Amino acid sequence: MKKMIIVISIILCLVIGIAVFATTTNIIEATLVDYRIWFSGRRVNESLQNPLIMYNNRIYMSVRDVGVMISRDVQWNENYRDVSFNRLEIEQSLIQSEETALAIAKAIVSERYSNQINENTRYFTFFMQASPSRIDFYLVAVMFNTSTDQELDMENDNDILEILHNADVQIEIGTATGSTTLRERIDGSLEWVVGRTGILEID
Repeated sequence: MKKMIIVISIILCLVIGIAVFATTTNIIEATLVDYRIWFSGRRVNESLQNPLIMYNNRIYMSVRDVGVMISRDVQWNENYRDVSFNRLEIEQSLIQSEETALAIAKAIVSERYSNQINENTRYFTFFMQASPSRIDFYLVAVMFNTSTDQELDMENDNDILEILHNADVQIEIGTATGSTTLRERIDGSLEWVVGRTGILEID
């Protein structure tokens, strides 16, 4: 009887020890950090709902916060224990129409390029439904000096390519948050001036 009690005690100790070890191995030590987060040239710290964490010299951000940054609705499925990023419905977005995006672009152009605007300046607006890794946005292409007899058809693929390749300025306006990025033609090629859609920077 005493041997049986000893054996049972040893087994219980082993089970408890294994259980404690299994539990403690799931515990990690991480540090809350206060780094500045930039996405597409815009600081997003104020919109983060959860703190940033550093673990093993890597920065970790809430999945839901990432979803907001890339214009995706985050859904948790308890049954399958998975997370999905779903495209936002247009009514969930801050910028819901081409007219609003164009008004924002015109305000930026008016402030930044007032000396280049003339009677031949034209604006072309496109809705860009991006891949899951990028945000949906409106692209407004600006041509300051279009020819008076130049007819550009937004339904014609060749004309669209001509607009995009020859635009003097391109402004991207994120549908979810209204974040803007800008590039302008410098020495014959379009170069980023403010931000870049889908780029995350930490400092």
